[in-house]
Amino acid sequence: MHPLYQRLRELDWDTFQRLAFQLLSEKHPGLKIRHVEGAGGDRGLDVFEGQLKSQPTIWQCKHFPNGLGPKQRPQVKKSLRAALTYFKPAQWVLVVSIDLDRKGHEWFQKLQRSYAEKTAVGLFQASDIVRELIYRRNLRDAFFPGAVLDTITVRRAIQGLGEATSEDVEQLAKEQLDELIARLEEADARFNYQIVYGPNVGADTAAAPTPHPLLVASVLDQNKRIDVFARDIDALSLDPPKVNFTIKGSGVAKFQEFLRTGKRQEFDTEEVSTPTSTLDFLLPQKQVTGWKVVLMPSPSVTKKTLSLRLTFSSSSEQVRYELVQFRISGAGTEQMEIESISPLPFVLSFALPFAEGKEGSFSVQERFEGADVRTVSKAIRAISLLRAGGTVELFALEVEKPLGTLSVTTSTTEQRERWEEVILDAARVSETYNVNLRVPTRITVDDLRALTLLEPISKTTNRECY
Repeated sequence: MHPLYQRLRELDWDTFQRLAFQLLSEKHPGLKIRHVEGAGGDRGLDVFEGQLKSQPTIWQCKHFPNGLGPKQRPQVKKSLRAALTYFKPAQWVLVVSIDLDRKGHEWFQKLQRSYAEKTAVGLFQASDIVRELIYRRNLRDAFFPGAVLDTITVRRAIQGLGEATSEDVEQLAKEQLDELIARLEEADARFNYQIVYGPNVGADTAAAPTPHPLLVASVLDQNKRIDVFARDIDALSLDPPKVNFTIKGSGVAKFQEFLRTGKRQEFDTEEVSTPTSTLDFLLPQKQVTGWKVVLMPSPSVTKKTLSLRLTFSSSSEQVRYELVQFRISGAGTEQMEIESISPLPFVLSFALPFAEGKEGSFSVQERFEGADVRTVSKAIRAISLLRAGGTVELFALEVEKPLGTLSVTTSTTEQRERWEEVILDAARVSETYNVNLRVPTRITVDDLRALTLLEPISKTTNRECY
């Protein structure tokens, strides 16, 4: 167990409550958080923010070192009821020195639902406290001295930085970074370099460089990222950065597929040799293991969008979408793939061949659940036209030219047809009575009865539930 979790359990009730106050005060520096002195008789009030007579936020501290079990739960309910009786908080947060187990979370979530109309019930448990303490060194050392071997504190003692000002440390860091960048420039002066260090911002944030037209590469090493920017454009044009690797085995077919379609392909160590590159001097000077090679379309391609008009047609009917935005998800030598990004109850994907006479492809990913029945009804009618042998025409609005017309072969089931009929009936009811209806997760008997009463055209009385 992490020592902070154990030390939390060992705190007495009063110290735990004072820790919670200090931690919440640092976590919410813009709020005037107050601590209530005294155990018992506090009417469910340990720490609060706001006016007590005007829906405050209340944090109720419960020190249960052995867990939140059946014997402790009545105490929580009692405090919550007292807070609601005397203060009517907008939010009531339970602060505990342990993490709830599965049964504890199930009970607490039931408690949240039971009181949802009266207040927002929240939870601040041990793992939340420990996460905050990891980043709050002074508070951690004040309540848990020696609980964690702090490399920063050790380094300060060794280097004599304990008494240094922030400006002194900043200057020292700048000198070290200047030296590192100078070494990178000596290794390859055709580039400019930027070093981003963020140990506390999360891996995703640290790994996300800001888009820049001169950005050539980014190299990640745990909490550090080195961004490489083109400086000597002429030199780089004559000798551009390279990555070398040999494709073998099943990787050959993947590479050919990438060239043909532009679809992302991932190669493991059995499919390519160890890659080498112009920028290898940025990598750690040790043997790299567990690597992989990923080929994907350039962001300069995938960030582009297309504005299209879609027309679904059969011999007797037509359904049109005047404007649908698409992004380019892949582009190769033989075809381009596009995917819809407009807020529709489906995602459409098209593979469009560059050569005449070549077949394209079409797929649809439905997002019907929770969507308005009228928009879903339109989508159902469009797709049903394709099942009946119809076509879909893609027309590029920016250049006012057709991209092509696809004929799609598709089928359905009897059960699916019955479901679609119900949705179409619901859409007519929505139009007739001007009400907003959403597609449910499951159509019930009550739904069918309601449609029978409201839809004067369709006969839905004998339909099965599915």
